[in-house]
Amino acid sequence: MKNSLFIGLCTTYSDFYKYKLTLMESFSCLDRSFDGNCFFYIVIQGDNFDNLEPNFGKLNVHVKHESFLGISNARNLCIKKATDVGSEYILFHDASICWTEDSAKFIFRYKDDMPKVNISFSDKIKNYDCPTLTGSERNVNPIYDTYVGSYLFKLEDISGLRFNLDFGPGQNTNFKSGEDVLFLFDAFSIRQSYNVFEAEKKIMIYHPPRDSDFSKHLLYAKGQGKMFRILLARFLSLSIVKDIILFFGNAVFRCLLLKKNSLKILLQRVTGFFS
Repeated sequence: MKNSLFIGLCTTYSDFYKYKLTLMESFSCLDRSFDGNCFFYIVIQGDNFDNLEPNFGKLNVHVKHESFLGISNARNLCIKKATDVGSEYILFHDASICWTEDSAKFIFRYKDDMPKVNISFSDKIKNYDCPTLTGSERNVNPIYDTYVGSYLFKLEDISGLRFNLDFGPGQNTNFKSGEDVLFLFDAFSIRQSYNVFEAEKKIMIYHPPRDSDFSKHLLYAKGQGKMFRILLARFLSLSIVKDIILFFGNAVFRCLLLKKNSLKILLQRVTGFFS
């Protein structure tokens, strides 16, 4: 099927150029694994671009410029476009992510089984040439299996869903995190199953290492608090209550250990939860 896989890349102008080489590698791996039946849609966010039209050779790449800065809005544009072009599967791709041959082949092989790959926070991208490309079924918890870009979705399962515009990185959002978790809970509740086919440990996608000063934890804390408030209201269960207790308990424990930014993180989580 032409355009079988829709890859939605949401990025800023600066991040696109920062990660362009790894993006080309990532796109090429995905395109080869799906026999060239890919539709790459790049949503460039912000006003600081000069009619960017990236050259990806023979890849089927299309670009949309969007002034609104927010990852959720950009991903919603991707869902709409994927529906318009009649794609069967959709993958959400971030600028800093790199897919390997193994990970791309894995999602192609198990594309009808809700495949999920692992994520490594490392600059050292490795392809292990796994001969088996095996995995196993597992029930996931989106609170811990957070990253939406590690899943391959059937478009028919999520075409009616949208990311919450209040959440996610971007200047025009109120809460800088939580968008992936909320979307995944919606997606799995529609499927009425949290079961995925997860790749063996060596099959992974790569993300640059996170800062060691917990600055991202502080940036995301308020959104995480608000996210838990929404989950408590919409998906009330013993498991959610337990995760909320662990969420705040961890923040308190970090304060006792005098970890950097720990008190600020705790206060932001509380602020978000009660906002």
